[in-house]
Amino acid sequence: HTRVRASSTVRTQGADAAPSSPPPTRARLSRRSFAFDSLFTASAGVLAYSLALITGPLLARNLGAAGRGELAAVSVPADLFSWILCFGLPVAAVYFAKEHDRRHLVMSSWVFSLVAGGLFVAAVWFLIPSYLSGHSPLTVPWLRAFLVVNLAFAPVVTAIELLTAEGAMVAFNLWFRLPLVINTIAVVVLAILGRLTLTTALAASLGSNVIWFASVILALRAWPGRGFRLHVMKRQLRYGSKQVLGLVSNLVIQRLDQFLLVGLVSPAKLGVYA
Repeated sequence: HTRVRASSTVRTQGADAAPSSPPPTRARLSRRSFAFDSLFTASAGVLAYSLALITGPLLARNLGAAGRGELAAVSVPADLFSWILCFGLPVAAVYFAKEHDRRHLVMSSWVFSLVAGGLFVAAVWFLIPSYLSGHSPLTVPWLRAFLVVNLAFAPVVTAIELLTAEGAMVAFNLWFRLPLVINTIAVVVLAILGRLTLTTALAASLGSNVIWFASVILALRAWPGRGFRLHVMKRQLRYGSKQVLGLVSNLVIQRLDQFLLVGLVSPAKLGVYA
């Protein structure tokens, strides 16, 4: 049917007629948008992680080597837990964004995170004191609190990643970098007030996550509830499982050393290393 139409058009318009090409303006806008998105994402990432140039010295000076090690003993395992629990579901959500409703994709992350993550937290709950045996008893309840709160990490990241499928790259970067910004502000304020201690540093880190989670859930309508579809989660898990190896590789490079050192060296040595 299409061939008949095309040949008829050519005969009508003459032998020199050529098929119309896309408007050049659209192509230029696409290239400009891609360049802007790439540059903005790269710049936002560099600036966000450069905030460690502020928080790092402040934490080291105010907490001392031992306190800095205690902070790492809590934050590093919590980070590992959060990213592994994603299990590639945020990337899978973007991949299937045009085939499934946003609500169904986010709910897959909620169900997987609460079930798999909840079972893991229950399994290690009473093993945490042994893991942190060489550290301050204060770190035990804090690590437990981090693990429980971070059950919301994967659904929140999924909701943010879906912004990329909608082309909202500025919003994606702003939401994704928000916890680092909040934590930096909290650490700086506490240091200025002379109240930056291990307890307040842990509270600032956990509090930044809580504010981040609550803000994203409300703004992007990513709260748990109705909308779960088992077949959608199965598709996401099949696709996400292929991403886990790359995710774990990155975590090994970035965090595994400190995770192992928690149980191998003193808090002071871990703090110096961190």
